[in-house]
Amino acid sequence: MDITATVIELLKTHKRKKRTIEQLKFELDNPPRLSEDEIIRGLSLGSSIPGSGIINRNHISDKTMAIAMKFREAGEELMNETVTQIAKELADLETDVARMEHYLSLLQEKYATVIRMYYFNGLQNLQIAEKLGITVPTVIYRKNAATKELVAMYELLYSVK
Repeated sequence: MDITATVIELLKTHKRKKRTIEQLKFELDNPPRLSEDEIIRGLSLGSSIPGSGIINRNHISDKTMAIAMKFREAGEELMNETVTQIAKELADLETDVARMEHYLSLLQEKYATVIRMYYFNGLQNLQIAEKLGITVPTVIYRKNAATKELVAMYELLYSVK
């Protein structure tokens, strides 16, 4: 495994992961749901009378009701599986984001600032240099030094796993 490439990919995807976390939190708090009545009505109230073109909405067979109830149970199970999957994905992303932010907090501030500006804010070396009042070679040096330190931190993490 090329840890340097992994760290750079983690830096590049950090902002997107934070946005995805917010989306998943919303979906976890607001899962789409059909009411039991909507599910049962949709399955059981549309029996037709063969050859007449008339839909009899007053007749509900026991078989149809049993199917509707099974469908409701399956819908609930699917929703629970979806919520569980969202929660797992959310936890994984939150761990990745928290780890990167913690590791950045362990860097010298001048290094962490360059990394945040470059990877998280999408600024180019020249823009960073102008904003910080430093030269482009200094920006590149700080970015490279910060990346090396982050790689060392991730190497320690992977050696422990």
